[in-house]
Amino acid sequence: MSLSEDDQGNEIHIQGVSVLEFSFVETSSTGYVWGLISILPKQIQFIGKEYHAATDDTGGSGTRKFRYKLISLVDTNMSFALKRKWEPISAATKIVTYRLVP
Repeated sequence: MSLSEDDQGNEIHIQGVSVLEFSFVETSSTGYVWGLISILPKQIQFIGKEYHAATDDTGGSGTRKFRYKLISLVDTNMSFALKRKWEPISAATKIVTYRLVP
């Protein structure tokens, strides 16, 4: 199941889903990058993340993708923040939360 910022705030029904992919637009050259800020329950396993530049231009934007495997059904929230890695969560420019429900 692929999710974007537009899906945040809604209940995400995960019955029958084995992999979750979250996609976010970012311009990493600014120092602001997306990252998970939630503690994952044992039913969700991190698979990996990747960044795809939208163009070959230096400093351009792109898409950051995070993939997670669902081991079993779980009722939880997953939150991601757009922030500089060295700054606290309170300095995030954006936080998005997804409500995962069986």
